Amino acid sequence: MTKLELLEIIRNGENSYIEFKLDTISPNELAEVFIGFANSDGGKVLLGISDSGEIIGITREKLEEWIINVCRNNCDPWIIPFIETLEVEPSKKVMVVTIPKGLSSVYKTNRGRWLIRVGSTTRDASSEELSRLFQQRGVVHFDIAPVPNTGFDQLDIRRVKYYWEVIRKIRIDEIEMKLTDLLVNSQIMTQTDEGRFITIAGTLIFVRNPERFLPQAGITAVRFKGNEMTYETSDREDIEGSLVNLYDDYGNIIEYGVIEKAIGFVERNTSTFSYMNGIIRKDVSQYRKESIREAIVNAVSHRHYSIIGSKIRLFIFNDRLEVRSPGRIPNTVTIEKMKTSCHYARNPVIVKFLQHFGYVEDIGLGIPDKIIKLMREHSGKEPELRESGEEFIITLFPAEPSKNIKEE
Repeated sequence: MTKLELLEIIRNGENSYIEFKLDTISPNELAEVFIGFANSDGGKVLLGISDSGEIIGITREKLEEWIINVCRNNCDPWIIPFIETLEVEPSKKVMVVTIPKGLSSVYKTNRGRWLIRVGSTTRDASSEELSRLFQQRGVVHFDIAPVPNTGFDQLDIRRVKYYWEVIRKIRIDEIEMKLTDLLVNSQIMTQTDEGRFITIAGTLIFVRNPERFLPQAGITAVRFKGNEMTYETSDREDIEGSLVNLYDDYGNIIEYGVIEKAIGFVERNTSTFSYMNGIIRKDVSQYRKESIREAIVNAVSHRHYSIIGSKIRLFIFNDRLEVRSPGRIPNTVTIEKMKTSCHYARNPVIVKFLQHFGYVEDIGLGIPDKIIKLMREHSGKEPELRESGEEFIITLFPAEPSKNIKEE
């Protein structure tokens, strides 16, 4: 950093990435600022600057050594900073401490405080924010967390039996271990100090009405009349239930799951058109069913289930279809990487079950092959992947009668 760059930062004042402090600050207070940056997007602490932006200069002897000790003794785990010192006025030096964004750890103070950066302030993380932070960093997978007020009696035994005996080819009445032990070993249930509970993954797959215990489960589907989000709608459905279908012993569907219900909503709210290929009439849907299925499966398997107040949203407009999934994409993944088969399972146990039920096939290839490639061939329009606030959005654009449609 140059002197001019530093002076420009000081002129602009504190923000989400910049904090001013005098070097008379206590080790505990400084550690809290460091941890807030590390648990957020990183930032810089300018030591020798007052809160008002006045350049006081550093006064503490062996300041760099002192900072390293704060990072080691007051931060858990240790934070490794980048430190540089610049003279900005005669006899006045400022020390710039750069705290990187923690990519694989969640940090707390030696007094047990978990902190995050919000605007120009550092504050304690809420339980929901902390859950998301752990999940983002890959420290824990939220889908194996216990769901309060659940137990063996809340499981739909028909779903459990079909999973083990038809899909996994294991007869429940012939296994040596107790069924509840088998469910814990397969992460359908989990053991805690308070007892055995169904996991989030187990609730979404094996409980008949998971929304009773997980209000964020399910999909809100809306068909708008135009191209904008307004109160004028032609259809709306709160899609609830288990993610997957319920089958009888002969493979007949008894009850449709959320994924199939959402596909059905799209099919009844989109149209088809016809064209002649020689003497043969061809019927073409606006969207490829495989692409719709993949977008919905991607949403239910990778959304942030720690975001309690938000459901997946499926919006159909005249000119596009959007699948909005709560939660930003993981830190190690970019949208460009997703387009070229980069894979990250935010909820690996949910993904495992969806694989067993046949909803997930080639890991990492769903977005590039089934969404981007198929829809580009089908409509001639590139699907859009983007983040907006705390949502990841997949947008598909429909095929139109006036365009040349590649035969399916």
